[in-house]
Amino acid sequence: MQELLGQGVRSIILTSGTLSPLSSFTCEMKIHFPVSLENLHVIQPDQISASIIEKGPDGVKLSTAFDRRFVPENMSSMGNTLVNLTRLVPHGLLVFFPSYPVMDKTLEFWRASGHAGRIEKVKPMFVEPRGKGTFTEVIDGYYAKLKDPNSSGGSFFAVCRGKASEGLDFADTYCRGVVVTGLPFPPMMDPRVMDPSEGSVRAGVVQTAGLSSCESSHWQSDLPQRRLRSHLPL
Repeated sequence: MQELLGQGVRSIILTSGTLSPLSSFTCEMKIHFPVSLENLHVIQPDQISASIIEKGPDGVKLSTAFDRRFVPENMSSMGNTLVNLTRLVPHGLLVFFPSYPVMDKTLEFWRASGHAGRIEKVKPMFVEPRGKGTFTEVIDGYYAKLKDPNSSGGSFFAVCRGKASEGLDFADTYCRGVVVTGLPFPPMMDPRVMDPSEGSVRAGVVQTAGLSSCESSHWQSDLPQRRLRSHLPL
């Protein structure tokens, strides 16, 4: 962006549905935006229900924090929660994980513990593959299952910012519920976390020329929000 300004460009217009929060985005761009506009979502509040499920049906606190994500008790409780949701949500259900390793290990546990079998009985499971070659086959199978009048629906498991999160049509019965098991936080040692604006980081504060300083911790928490907005099929 600085290069564009240096070329004497009179106006720069950035439009997207996933720029919010704008404060951290402005810090990343390192330029001042005198005019900004944030429109409301086309979906009305009475058309959607968003909830945070803090505990599973067995009372275990649900978490995908680094020190909890692979604890058997936690994975079991999350599996029980998802089994219940498959019974409540009609038609298609999307389940997102923060990363492929987290999804792979969780599904491996659910298959061994029987949770996957219980999910399969209600909504057959389709899992986003890492490779591009078989993705079309998997997503077509999911669509076909939902079109089957004798089917009770299907469940599609994917990762945030993966192939299933952008550019696909999950309208109407293709998705009546979305489960996000954890936020896709960037790694702590990611260069952008250490120095998100390529400025100087002092005591966690990023100093950007010509702009008010922005907290690197805020950038780290704001980025997952933008990632979620970019892939939720709303």
